[in-house]
Amino acid sequence: MRRIVENLMCDGSNVQEIFLHGGEPLLAGIEFFEALVNEVNSRFGEGKISFGVQSNATLINDEWIEFFHRHEFRVGVSIDGDSSIHDRHRVFPNGNGSFNAVRENISKLTGRVSNVGAIAVVTKRTMQERNSAARIFEALSELGIQYIDVHPALTVHDVAGSAANDNPSPRDFASFMGDLLSVWRCSQDTRVRVRNIENVLENLSVVPSDTCYSSGRCGQILGIEPDGRVAPCTRPFSKHSILGNALEDSIFAIERGRANKEFLDQEARGRSKTKGCEWHSLCGQGNCPHERIRKDIQDVSGRHIYCTCDSLEPDEGFPGFFRALSTHLTSLSRKLSPLI
Repeated sequence: MRRIVENLMCDGSNVQEIFLHGGEPLLAGIEFFEALVNEVNSRFGEGKISFGVQSNATLINDEWIEFFHRHEFRVGVSIDGDSSIHDRHRVFPNGNGSFNAVRENISKLTGRVSNVGAIAVVTKRTMQERNSAARIFEALSELGIQYIDVHPALTVHDVAGSAANDNPSPRDFASFMGDLLSVWRCSQDTRVRVRNIENVLENLSVVPSDTCYSSGRCGQILGIEPDGRVAPCTRPFSKHSILGNALEDSIFAIERGRANKEFLDQEARGRSKTKGCEWHSLCGQGNCPHERIRKDIQDVSGRHIYCTCDSLEPDEGFPGFFRALSTHLTSLSRKLSPLI
């Protein structure tokens, strides 16, 4: 850990945040987290670098909550919806679902830590279920979570094998996001923000989204594997996208290296393929390269799984979702116009 911090956070680097992902990062133990924070703060000064963690919330207890509060951690929790949705995939070794334990721990967390968001991973089966969008939104809202990020369970066969069988289709995605939009706009809890919707609204405004995959600015995140390998992101990329090793290379060597240059060049080619699409500015110019494919193989210079602008089906993928949001905004503007 200390070698990685030294290499990636040397003088002059522009690292702004360290975010711990897994697997389950809390398995490293609170002593490791304390050592990491102390190492970073001793090198760069307290408060110069912000911290965050993404957890399945099964191990969160009072000690962890106090630690997150004391060091102002941004905490993301992984919870996929209500018990029947969540427990379908997230189970303990004995086969019991984890929803009840996760719900109890999140309730304690949100009572003490202000910056708590949630990622709900949504599979093909969940998207096809009736009222699944409402069930997910309501379950997370009831827990006091005010920032929701919905992740379609998207993986490519050559990166994650059989997990790709859970990928929602472009039609599933557009239908589900339309339902989620309806639930969000009709909700009485106006505090709840949905990142997927908010990113598009930001791209419609004068201040575009700063989320990497919706802004067309891939390359803001480096993912560090346990053995030090550096990938373009925490999302799984093929072995051809390894940029260097953080146990051996400085951040400057990685950023200026041939592997990173080739990745960014290929990613830019992928964005260029969407320029003729009417929704180009809303999807982040091709969206996340992790989910771009060519001939069923991950290819960052290819087209995103939900790039269906050339499809004969206008209500699939991103266009279907953006069209539903556009319809909502048009309706809203008509309601507001007499008041302006």
